[in-house]
Amino acid sequence: MKIKRMSIFGGIFLFIFTTNKFCFSKNPSTSRNDSNENRQQVIKLEKSWLKNLHNKTALDSILAPDFIHVLPQGIFITKEEHIEWEVKHPLPVGFSQKFDTLFVRIFGNTGVANGIVETFNNKGNSIYKSIFTDVFEKRNGKWQVVNAQENVVH
Repeated sequence: MKIKRMSIFGGIFLFIFTTNKFCFSKNPSTSRNDSNENRQQVIKLEKSWLKNLHNKTALDSILAPDFIHVLPQGIFITKEEHIEWEVKHPLPVGFSQKFDTLFVRIFGNTGVANGIVETFNNKGNSIYKSIFTDVFEKRNGKWQVVNAQENVVH
């Protein structure tokens, strides 16, 4: 009798779970094309950020006013502190960076980017990798980064 009750309970749970998943997993006002378009916009912005890592004007546009960067040293810095540090510390001449990995997911007006950035020296040798999570929010039709966190890949 216990097995039969568990089967009935399991069946009811599965029905409720799958029904709720299909009913609530999508924002009814967002079509599949909108979601893909938003994902592409966030990818483009993430690539622009890496390309303009030390460009004050670009960073000011990419980062939201309330941006917070969580650093591996155990500190939180604001948008202004982040921009000031980046502008004062450009990569050495000949060094470059590229995405080793980049995944972007969209949840309504929120985007999450996870990835790994690899840094190369002037001889083209990989010298450093960092793993990151960036959170984007679409405000007034424009995507901006509201939070970033990164760690060294060992």
